[in-house]
Amino acid sequence: MLIRDKVTMLFLGLFLGCADLHSAEMADDTKMDMGQVSRSIYEDVKKEIEKESAQGYSDISSYIDAGLLYREEGEIGKAAEAFDKAKSVNPLDPRSYYFKMVVSGEKEKYNNMIEGLSDRIDKEPVNADLYVERGVLYGLNGLKGNALEDFKKAIEIDNTHADAFMQRGICHARLGDYKQALKDLDMSINLDPGKTAYYLYRGFTKEELGDHDGAIGDYSRGIEIDPDLPYIYVDRAIVYGKKGQYQESLRDLAISRKLDPENVFTLLTYGVILLVKKDYADALPVFNEILEKAPGYDLAYYHRGAVYSFLGEYGKAMDDFSRSLELVPMIDDTKKFRSIVRNARGSLYELQGEIDKAVIDYTEAEELWPRAPKRMLTIGIINDNTYKFELALSEVNNRIYEDPQNPAHYIFKAILYLDTGNAEEALTQLGNAAQLISKDPVLYYLRSRAYAMMNDMGNAISVLQEAVGFFPKHPLLRTTLGAAYAVARQPKKALAEFGKAIELDAELVWAYFERGTLYLELSRHDEGMDDFTEALRIDPDCAEALLNRGCLYNRVKKYKLAIQDLTRYIRLRPKSAYGAYFNRGNSYWHLGEKEQALRDYTKALEFDISAGPDDTYVKTLQNRGVLYNEIGQPEKGLADLNKAISASPGNKHLYLNRGNSFQGLGRMEEALKDLTKAIELDPEFGEAYGNRGIVYDHLGQAKKALADYEKALGFTPDKGKVYYNVALVYANSGDNQKAIDLYTKALEADPPFIDAYINRGVGYRMIGQIDKAFDDFNKAILLSPERPEYYYSRGSEYCGIGEIDKGMRDLAKAIELKPDYFEAYYNRASYCFDLGEYGQAIRDTDKAISIAPQLGVAYDLKGKALEKLGKDKEALSVYKSFLNNVKDLDEEDKRNIRAWIKRLENK
Repeated sequence: MLIRDKVTMLFLGLFLGCADLHSAEMADDTKMDMGQVSRSIYEDVKKEIEKESAQGYSDISSYIDAGLLYREEGEIGKAAEAFDKAKSVNPLDPRSYYFKMVVSGEKEKYNNMIEGLSDRIDKEPVNADLYVERGVLYGLNGLKGNALEDFKKAIEIDNTHADAFMQRGICHARLGDYKQALKDLDMSINLDPGKTAYYLYRGFTKEELGDHDGAIGDYSRGIEIDPDLPYIYVDRAIVYGKKGQYQESLRDLAISRKLDPENVFTLLTYGVILLVKKDYADALPVFNEILEKAPGYDLAYYHRGAVYSFLGEYGKAMDDFSRSLELVPMIDDTKKFRSIVRNARGSLYELQGEIDKAVIDYTEAEELWPRAPKRMLTIGIINDNTYKFELALSEVNNRIYEDPQNPAHYIFKAILYLDTGNAEEALTQLGNAAQLISKDPVLYYLRSRAYAMMNDMGNAISVLQEAVGFFPKHPLLRTTLGAAYAVARQPKKALAEFGKAIELDAELVWAYFERGTLYLELSRHDEGMDDFTEALRIDPDCAEALLNRGCLYNRVKKYKLAIQDLTRYIRLRPKSAYGAYFNRGNSYWHLGEKEQALRDYTKALEFDISAGPDDTYVKTLQNRGVLYNEIGQPEKGLADLNKAISASPGNKHLYLNRGNSFQGLGRMEEALKDLTKAIELDPEFGEAYGNRGIVYDHLGQAKKALADYEKALGFTPDKGKVYYNVALVYANSGDNQKAIDLYTKALEADPPFIDAYINRGVGYRMIGQIDKAFDDFNKAILLSPERPEYYYSRGSEYCGIGEIDKGMRDLAKAIELKPDYFEAYYNRASYCFDLGEYGQAIRDTDKAISIAPQLGVAYDLKGKALEKLGKDKEALSVYKSFLNNVKDLDEEDKRNIRAWIKRLENK
């Protein structure tokens, strides 16, 4: 089993086609989390604040900027002090409390502050300002219900308190109740129409409700009131960007930058708009400049990572996403942002084949922001999660309704259809996206994937060729094109594309993996091994490379190395290790570790095949069935082969193996029927002719056996085995010289055919050529010194010619190698009896009977040995056991045993 899923190798993460969606969402989150904080972080501001703070500097934003600066420099104590000073300037502004909590986690201290305010409220129960201040603290501590109650109480005390309405509106917005938030902010403006902050928050609320024109109107009104506030221009620029009015957006950002040249957030928004416009070359230096000014700015790392991804610099993109996640605070208000970054990083992990890491990121992303449509498909495939197609489709349709100009939504929808196999509808959605964006690598990839799903490799290749024309230095596009060529059986072109991809990115795991897989299919094993090894050097946990290299090691008979790779794959992918267990079972079997092979085949068969049995399932049943036969459990073997034939009734090998099982059970007529069926399925099936010849021989039909062997010699490359079986026919008929000649032919065709040496040795002994006989016995044992039956045969022959000591040593060795070898115990007992060693004969017969209770000759020999020792009563008991316990005695045997019993009873 090889891994090559050409149509599902995901390209560059779905976030790459969705920079506009993500960027807009990030801008929203930043606004909501920071109020309208300017994130100017630069040394002269720091010096200015430190200089002025001692004089009672009254600009709250400056204190907050200072706190952010100290936070990013790791000076947490100074940051907390700056936020405390900000709070003293304006106790109603939530930003100072928020950032103080971020940097120091002093939630308990704020609880104490709430208690202090509660004491004051008890003394001044009609002071609306105190309720508003406590409400702000409740909100920051996550007690939004308490916060709403306090704002409500403040309004009951003073229904003209505009700030109370504003704070309650903000609280409703944080709870997602934007309609109620809008009502409260309307009231704030009605009460005090000249305050910029109210328009600011109402503009944000209208944004969340999808009223972009209304939001622009409120931001514009705020600008009329205070045209020198730079961040209002930024807010309006963001909404213009959402509407696709990029020129207006850039114009507002230019004004903001003029008013506040060093404002990092303004610079960030400027970079985001360039990113959305796909001006990647212009966007990159903007984000570099931001990170020079603010090296701890999480949003800048995220967006620069997106730019690097579009430019094909995936290593740098991964580094930026990871750095962004390290910097962003782990608080509720950043969950959506962390979800988006994890989705982006997960897409790159998946692209590089690090599926486990991708699944971790996707799972965490979904938990952080459940409303987000699924970015990728892996989490549903690998984690066995239920993929709720209808729910996801409904969510994406809602997004399209709310924002029909966003191409990302159509891309998500296309992927949903691809996931459910509807390639035609996916192409329709990709066409919708293409009307809004052009020359996008994600669109090219997804279109090629849809065509590949429809088995239209011509169009798939054509799309990818066009993509490579536009993005000639895009290594993933070239890898995908190479994979498409491989599927289309154009290996030269495929190898050329893989080579170009590796030239562009020498660390691209999937390029090595795909090329290695193609080399494997082309039987260029050494080159394939090199590529899989290189992929694993780059990523030691690339499970797919481990699986394919393990299969290749199997193919080149390096079974121990195969087991190592397949075991690692199983650890990494326990839920998809079906094929790995099958292949590892094969390796164990080749190494003679049959019990371990049996366990692996059984493990493979435990996987769910509700979708229908595949080729691996059938082969696993077949192999386990044959293995059961080898270890002496033919009934179990037969059951497996019956299941396999039900699943694949036209498979000739299954009838061959079931025929062998029937033969092992002595059911020769059924064996004959199955082997004949195998021959009907393939009239040139040499192995089936050879095995049917064996059955005919067992049935005493020597002519038919020889006719089948003749056919087998014409069709099978394994002529040694056929000559061996023909030799057995002649040996059974007493023609030992003919048998010897045929054993010799078997050995010429298959020089290490050890059984042929043993049987030829028996033939030589039968015609009196003792030296040649023992030469053959010795060769067999030299070639396979762990086979107990060879020592048994040689030992029996030594005893037969009177070399008892040598014979006894060989029989002892056979028993050492196979402690349950009852035939060896019986033969040794027989020779001991002849030598007058009756005690040893009795001990050996006891052992033989304990292993094979139906071995009648052992009872016979034991009884005679006991009589020789004068132990008639014990001999009598043995003969009675012989009569009562051995089931297949014929009438003559029974008469003889009764005569022995009567004789001893009459003594």
